[in-house]
Amino acid sequence: MIVYFDRLYEIFEKNQELLNNILKNNAFSGTLVTSFINYLKNIMQKIFYESLNYSKSEIPTQLMADHCSETVLLILEWIFLKQKPTTKEQAHKYLETLLD
Repeated sequence: MIVYFDRLYEIFEKNQELLNNILKNNAFSGTLVTSFINYLKNIMQKIFYESLNYSKSEIPTQLMADHCSETVLLILEWIFLKQKPTTKEQAHKYLETLLD
């Protein structure tokens, strides 16, 4: 999961100026940003569902994939869309704590 998180973190970090410009003209709760977040969420749910093995868990795979994707996006939204600068290392700690 860290690999997927890191890839997204790096994409967001690399495109921070573009994100800032988008947010200047579009509300966080507006259609454009909401559609973008939902798009990412759907992709991540599919990736987690197909690639992570939850078969030994009592929790259904789809529920776990949904939870993981929501948590990853929650952290990325906090850092990049709500503009709360956080190092990747600190973000890993957030991810670990929230998924523990």
